[in-house]
Amino acid sequence: MHVLTFSGVFGIGLMLVLNLKFKINSMVALLVAALSVGMLAGMD
Repeated sequence: MHVLTFSGVFGIGLMLVLNLKFKINSMVALLVAALSVGMLAGMD
């Protein structure tokens, strides 16, 4: 359960950093964040 909470917080933080600091398109940032959360949660 803790891994899912951590990965969710990490995904939101990653999306914010990609949007605000690197000025990456919102949909691309959302896709990257979703894939990283999936990998952290153990998606095969």
